[in-house]
Amino acid sequence: MDRITEAISAISIAREYQEKALAIRIEIGSRNGEASSYGNLGTLSHSLDRCDKAREYQEKALAIAIETGDRNREATSYGNLGTVFQSLCQYDKAREYQEKALAIKIEIGDRDGEATSYGNLENFLQLLGQYEKAREYQENALAIRIEIGERDGEATS
Repeated sequence: MDRITEAISAISIAREYQEKALAIRIEIGSRNGEASSYGNLGTLSHSLDRCDKAREYQEKALAIAIETGDRNREATSYGNLGTVFQSLCQYDKAREYQEKALAIKIEIGDRDGEATSYGNLENFLQLLGQYEKAREYQENALAIRIEIGERDGEATS
């Protein structure tokens, strides 16, 4: 079996376990756990290029995050949706969601998440050829990584 086939098989197995986890979380009424499972299923679907399914799962995770007031998960869902919309070449939506993720990360004081959001926006802006703004976002991400001592992220930035 080649590496791509192995990876697809591993993702499919992970999806099966996430679906089981989701069923349990729904059964026991764990809304936060349910949102987590939807987010994980969205990420797995995106990695399999099933963007419509990824969008559906991420939108469910977002709705629960908003309902329960979980701002961190809300920001993560917005970021994940931004990535999905980028894959779908819906750049206005992608930017909107990535900017919402960044705004929430700043609001809640999640410096690591803020750096991640800047990095996501930097990648997106490079894709659009907006290199100066992309550089600014990457510099912001780097400054935060240095500030919080996140050396691996510092190296990446």
